[in-house]
Amino acid sequence: MTTIYKFQFNDDCYIGSTNHPLKNRLLEHYFCMGRDRCKHIKLYKYCNEFLLRRDFIKLVEIVEEFPIKLDRLSRTKVEQKYIDKFKPTLNMRNAYGRKPRNYKKKNNNI
Repeated sequence: MTTIYKFQFNDDCYIGSTNHPLKNRLLEHYFCMGRDRCKHIKLYKYCNEFLLRRDFIKLVEIVEEFPIKLDRLSRTKVEQKYIDKFKPTLNMRNAYGRKPRNYKKKNNNI
């Protein structure tokens, strides 16, 4: 199964996807928040700054689910569709094409 998900934090959000159980992906996010090597990532920096680490799992919503496991290209295209739609401020890169996104104008303080 493929899941496209969104973390919504007031006016900021993050779009992600996984081919694994969503619970497993959320646990990966949770553990990465506490690691030094991940502290530069906007999503984790934001969660740590606003003390959302404990409660961030409650802030996730499923945007779309597929009953089958999509291949990487198909999954990233769908994820990119939602990145284009929601304009997330906490994603650092596009999903499809993996080109860096320019969020600096919109979100200078993170």
